[in-house]
Amino acid sequence: MPRHLVGGPITGNKVSLFKLLTSARWAKEGEEFIPLEMWDPQLMFEWVNNVVKIANKLYAEEGNYDKLKVLGKKIRFIKRGKSVGLYIDIRDLPAAKDPIWQDE
Repeated sequence: MPRHLVGGPITGNKVSLFKLLTSARWAKEGEEFIPLEMWDPQLMFEWVNNVVKIANKLYAEEGNYDKLKVLGKKIRFIKRGKSVGLYIDIRDLPAAKDPIWQDE
């Protein structure tokens, strides 16, 4: 992202929503920029589906989902319609240190 469109503690800029919406573009060659990192919804979808497949295999072979863990935590499966989700309670793990999670 062009540096002038990135706000907050990283740059000290104040970027209005209006400015972001009317000026949004990728940085041009040679322009100062900040890399944009985002979650990939497709990779998240594939990961959840793979975990479900593994869990179903474990359940079929052993009749027990307790062995399937992420970050050392048991997984609970949630189904809404045709959608499958995972619930992992990680409240007892240390908080993230990334700038987006800081109270500034």
